[in-house]
Amino acid sequence: MTENKRNVDICDKTTKTEKTQDERCKKLPTAGEDQPILAKVIRNRPEEPEFKLDVLPPVSLKFKYCKGQEVSLQAYDVITIKNTTKEKHAFKIKSSSNDVYESKPSIGFIEPDETVYVRVMYKGPRMPPERFHVAAFHTAAGDAKTVKEAFTKKTDGVKHFYCLHEVDGNLAEDGEDKSTVQ
Repeated sequence: MTENKRNVDICDKTTKTEKTQDERCKKLPTAGEDQPILAKVIRNRPEEPEFKLDVLPPVSLKFKYCKGQEVSLQAYDVITIKNTTKEKHAFKIKSSSNDVYESKPSIGFIEPDETVYVRVMYKGPRMPPERFHVAAFHTAAGDAKTVKEAFTKKTDGVKHFYCLHEVDGNLAEDGEDKSTVQ
């Protein structure tokens, strides 16, 4: 692993004994199920502040496909951001590969107690061969007229989402053979 790569904690279906050996690992249940799923956590760099607004999903984005579905149908997941502060914030969404992941809206303002839903779409011709992630950034906007103006000072919070792909109900991480999707 090179120095500029982020630390990624990989968690899978480990036993309690195995889990105590690596406390960095988290298990998250799938929505409506008691079974743990593969969870990937990308930690912030030391200079990156923690995300201070409410955000869902907590760890990873999941892009779901049906067996035989064309990838060009653009699988997507949604990031929900709620401003729990008393001041207006600006947000922006970035990807480690803008050729593969697109977000709408990618920038904007969030008023106090407002919720914004950001749709992140996978738009590549086939599953990505590398491990990609999407990041959300926010900062207090003050009197800024544009998002660019709001981000001229430091960022107040960063949240990284590892991108996972689910094919035919089976979770498959980026980089694995996903030959069931053409």
